Amino acid sequence: MTQVTTKQVKQAIRDGHAWPGGYTIFLIADDCQPVCTKCARQEWKNICDSMYKDIKDGWNIIGIDTLQGDKEHEGDCTCAHCNIDIWTI
Repeated sequence: MTQVTTKQVKQAIRDGHAWPGGYTIFLIADDCQPVCTKCARQEWKNICDSMYKDIKDGWNIIGIDTLQGDKEHEGDCTCAHCNIDIWTI
């Protein structure tokens, strides 16, 4: 697995949805919990600090993924920070 850069995270936050397809983008933190792009935008300074210093505090982003298909087959995906259902974004 290649390391995610802050540049890639910033682009994912800005985009919010993948192209093509319009699938919702979410981030995966070092504790393997999903983080929505809204929370990532609000906590950008914590994310940068954690990624640069390699701090394992739940803000160190290790992956970027998209929700594809439908909720019935993929299951629930709730942001670990705000508890919003990422499917509704």
